[in-house]
Amino acid sequence: MATQFTPQEPAAAPVEPATQPRLFDYLFLWVGVGVSAYLAKMTGLTMTLATAEPSAMLQALLDILPTLLFLPVGIILLWPIFFATQWLCGRRQSLTAGEWLLGLAWLAALVFAGWCVAKGTGNLPDDGFKRYVVQGYLIFMVSMGALALLFWVLGLLGRRRRPWTHTLSLALMVWPALPLLIVWLGNIKLE
Repeated sequence: MATQFTPQEPAAAPVEPATQPRLFDYLFLWVGVGVSAYLAKMTGLTMTLATAEPSAMLQALLDILPTLLFLPVGIILLWPIFFATQWLCGRRQSLTAGEWLLGLAWLAALVFAGWCVAKGTGNLPDDGFKRYVVQGYLIFMVSMGALALLFWVLGLLGRRRRPWTHTLSLALMVWPALPLLIVWLGNIKLE
């Protein structure tokens, strides 16, 4: 009797489940938002209407817009903590494209936060340099937001499960587009 050879399909590699945020992560997201609000205050950035005197409600929006514009900065600064908690909980997946983008933004956020602290503590002269720093931040975040949208679209085509920090990083990169759109459509001046 001849035995018949039946090829077997190779065993599929086990799919690592996507990580989920834990209570510790939520706590640090909250801390990051607070850091963002404090850094926004330290920049001294104000927004005014270019054409008219604003109503009380519009003035409240103008007062909160700098905080909304810089909201991602504090959370981005805490990115190493988010990755470290996943690693400690057993994550073995390498960094995703969105997380690499967040790592690059983290380096820029360190520089920006250093400038905010130096500006807020009075260690920098007020010589108009603020305008260039804010413009640099805006250009950087718009370009990062465009890359994040591209990664999001490409991610729709893939089947790989991604950790929660991948989605968070894409959202943080796209976030400044909304306050910038309000500034642009509302003809608001940054001062």
